Amino acid sequence: SNMNRIPYYNKKYAWDYSPIGSFVCGDYDSCKVENNKGCDGECQCPWQCRYGKISQDYVIDGQGVYVTRNSATYLHGQMELSGNECFRNGINGLVFHRTDRGVVKNNIVYDNGVVPKDGHDQDAKSSTPWMAALKKTRQPYSGLVLNNAAGVRMWGNNVRAKYDDDYAFTMEIDKGKSYNL
Repeated sequence: SNMNRIPYYNKKYAWDYSPIGSFVCGDYDSCKVENNKGCDGECQCPWQCRYGKISQDYVIDGQGVYVTRNSATYLHGQMELSGNECFRNGINGLVFHRTDRGVVKNNIVYDNGVVPKDGHDQDAKSSTPWMAALKKTRQPYSGLVLNNAAGVRMWGNNVRAKYDDDYAFTMEIDKGKSYNL
């Protein structure tokens, strides 16, 4: 558990390593400097190269239930995600990510999106040390997210977004892709 509620930190990550995507962080001079001293003002090193390091000034973790990258692990059948209650998580309540042929049913998702979002709860953000240190807002999803997932069927999910401008249900699709649900 992250009792201090700080973004994920891994002291073993080298300054030129990125666990996200295929970034070559060594190509950015700013990454070495910012990894040693943090950012003075706006960070110049790409956010993917700052994940898990001292210069990370954002939170992308914090999903309640996160099913991810299972499409290549089974050729037949389906993945089921059902009967969960997800609340008080940092960003989303439930995410079905890069997992095809799924069933998402009868989940209860509410009161997620604890990580600050611009334009909301600014007093709490400025008076809470871990929130005040963040320079980037969270994504506008605090409910149930399908992310590049084909052939997913959903029903019986009770989802409430935290704010009126958050998504309770959304689907993210990579450019050039299309999916049938």
